[in-house]
Amino acid sequence: MALTAGSAQRAQGRSLDADEREQARTAILGLMSQGPLERLGMRDAAAAAGMSLATLYKYFGGKEALPGAVLAPDLDALVAAMDAGSRTAIGVKARLQAVLVALCDFALSHADAARALWLHLPPSTWDSGDPDWRSQRLRIVSHILRNGQRDGSVRSDLDDAALAQLLLGAADRAIETALADAQAEAPAGARLFKSLWPLAAA
Repeated sequence: MALTAGSAQRAQGRSLDADEREQARTAILGLMSQGPLERLGMRDAAAAAGMSLATLYKYFGGKEALPGAVLAPDLDALVAAMDAGSRTAIGVKARLQAVLVALCDFALSHADAARALWLHLPPSTWDSGDPDWRSQRLRIVSHILRNGQRDGSVRSDLDDAALAQLLLGAADRAIETALADAQAEAPAGARLFKSLWPLAAA
């Protein structure tokens, strides 16, 4: 991956304040958005962040832990936005649309995080015992669909989790396609909802 300019390397062992840590995180995220994780060298990440390898490991962990540590604030924001959309909209269709709008808005407003997530990080990055962003958004969508199955607006021949995976997989593919092609139109949540609702409707 191309090395981005970082600040002068901080003295080894010196603690980072919140602003310095966020600047380092943003610099590393910029590298992660440019290509596959296996091509990202830890020395390149440290240089981009303007810190020693020891400081990088101290604050962000090793290569396996790096994506989770770097992306945590973005993923928290994504889940919070999807959760807020689900809680504030009224009705199954409106709630599902709000969640898809939040997902698409995230891809537009968090460009580096979106490129890293949808283009460059393998699903195995998140295979762990702890609930991750994928399981949390699946929980949100499943809950909406389960309510729709109860009121008869959502098909009941698939269980809510399987249907949620189907919808989120299609949404992911639309976002991935748009991110991979600079000429492609960014997915709009309302338009994506319109195309996906027939998959869920009773």
